[in-house]
Amino acid sequence: SKHTTVAVCTLGELKEGGGRFHGTVEGRKVSVVVHKTNIYCLDSICYHTGGPLTLGDIEEINGDPCLKCPWHKYPVSLTCGKKYSQLVEFDSNGKLRKTNGWSTGKNIVQRTHKAEIKEGKVFITLSKDDSKIKSDTYAKSDMAAKCFDKALGLK
Repeated sequence: SKHTTVAVCTLGELKEGGGRFHGTVEGRKVSVVVHKTNIYCLDSICYHTGGPLTLGDIEEINGDPCLKCPWHKYPVSLTCGKKYSQLVEFDSNGKLRKTNGWSTGKNIVQRTHKAEIKEGKVFITLSKDDSKIKSDTYAKSDMAAKCFDKALGLK
């Protein structure tokens, strides 16, 4: 499937939004997120239960910038769309405890898209990957989009 490249906002609008822009491209709710000097784009709505993932804080795990969904605090990589999980181990009493280690599963759970800046504008090209990714479930859902907009403070 062929996707066109679309200008979604200006660099100025992205800066005004605190380095984030949320919009709809080809019926998909997507967000542009700036972290340090890099620009990322991914589905706005969390794969897990439809939460407002891209309104979450950014936290680096093993040097990889991740968004933490405000609903369940799942960290999702901005670079590849995989979820990080904290590794656990058994202590001397046989109880499970979290370690400082983190790892991602093999599966991409949040669809990422191509974002680039040209001539003061931000352009998005939707992912051409035809495989089913979990965030697809909510990406075009009107109900999830309304919920996201409400979290964003839009009526």
